Amino acid sequence: MNITEKLCTVGTPFLQNRKVSPETAFRGYLPHELGRGLVQHVILHLSDSMPAKALERMRREVAHLSEDEAKRELEEKVEAWSDAGHGCCALRQPANANKMRDTLLHFHEVRYRLFAWVVMPNHVHVLFQTFPGWPLERVVNGWKKNSATEILKDHQPLPRPFWEREYWDRYIRNPRHFRKTVEYIHQNPVKARLVRHAEDWTWSTARAWAPFWG
Repeated sequence: MNITEKLCTVGTPFLQNRKVSPETAFRGYLPHELGRGLVQHVILHLSDSMPAKALERMRREVAHLSEDEAKRELEEKVEAWSDAGHGCCALRQPANANKMRDTLLHFHEVRYRLFAWVVMPNHVHVLFQTFPGWPLERVVNGWKKNSATEILKDHQPLPRPFWEREYWDRYIRNPRHFRKTVEYIHQNPVKARLVRHAEDWTWSTARAWAPFWG
């Protein structure tokens, strides 16, 4: 089974197949797509991984672009900054990464369907689809709250709040976009030079996806 066949088996709803566009909400400094049932790519950052001054500088650098281009360019800049390993990188510790992984898996196929994810030292990527009654914001806030509670109860000297208040999200438009996003997520540890091959990184779905490529 290749990746396109796998998508058909789960009935993945992409934006191009919908009759209405997703609602967009603006909270803080980032827009969020709230269309129910969409497949979304969400990125969470630890609170000390992106200093406010650095983010503000990046925002100024993309201010001349259109809204869509600016968001895409800003995401790339933030990702490059994150991959450089800024902050405490609390999720580099295996015990903490395991707790983040367990948080994501806990309500899989109950509140949402996970397609791909990776836990990086200072941020997390998740590709998923919410189920009825569980809007994007509620699911993401649940991940942040539950993982922070589990990690911080060990009294580790880590920043509080543990997570950055905002998160990044982008809806998936079509199967090609889906495939590129899965590949992008799994290649994060390779890009950050943490491993040579995506499948070597313990905290991701790269190994599970390997049989489907082709």
